[in-house]
Amino acid sequence: MVMHRVIRTLTPVAAVALVTLVLLSIYRGVSNLPPATMVAITPMTGAELAVNEQPLPEKLGVPHIIIHKSRRRLELYDGDVLLRVHPIALGRSPKADKVREGDGATPEGVFYVCTRNPESRYDRFLGISYPSAEDADRGRHSGLIDNGQHRMIMQALDNGRRPPWNTPLGGEIGIHGGGNSRDWTLGSVALTDEAVAELFDVLPCHMGSCQTCGKTFESAFYLVKLEGFI
Repeated sequence: MVMHRVIRTLTPVAAVALVTLVLLSIYRGVSNLPPATMVAITPMTGAELAVNEQPLPEKLGVPHIIIHKSRRRLELYDGDVLLRVHPIALGRSPKADKVREGDGATPEGVFYVCTRNPESRYDRFLGISYPSAEDADRGRHSGLIDNGQHRMIMQALDNGRRPPWNTPLGGEIGIHGGGNSRDWTLGSVALTDEAVAELFDVLPCHMGSCQTCGKTFESAFYLVKLEGFI
């Protein structure tokens, strides 16, 4: 909306120049990312394959996900019971913790599922609550975000909603399909389409919108823990 108001006050030539500069800045940010790299995924072990052969319960009591970046594995648990193990792909800067928009890194920390999109460009999408409080504190301390942006992020997290995804910290990070043969995403965790479809089906949003879940997500919604490289 702000951009539209600014453009309306400019001459056509100035407006075109402004839009061109914005598009160039976006292109440069994306083009500076390292290229997608093939991932030497460790073959599934016999134990992992045996886990995946078991049928999933119709309803999960205390579901949560642990993502091991170094092992390229996503694990779905119900309480202490391991239900699924899936190989994954990461962002184009896989070893780094996400710091800012456009760095190509997959974030590390504890998050919750805050959005669900059944018609994502990459099959299905489970959005996670990045940036976290720790990310927001670090961003304010470094000067990457201001006090107002920090406050909006913290208020959203306090109420179990989706934090703002339009700050210099970046956003729109989640779990989606599209394949896991290479580290190719802008920061999300990628699975095969079949794997993300299964996760999507067993992690419903009980209240219609994850953004309305308040502080009950620990029991009604889904914690996602992203562990860094060891």
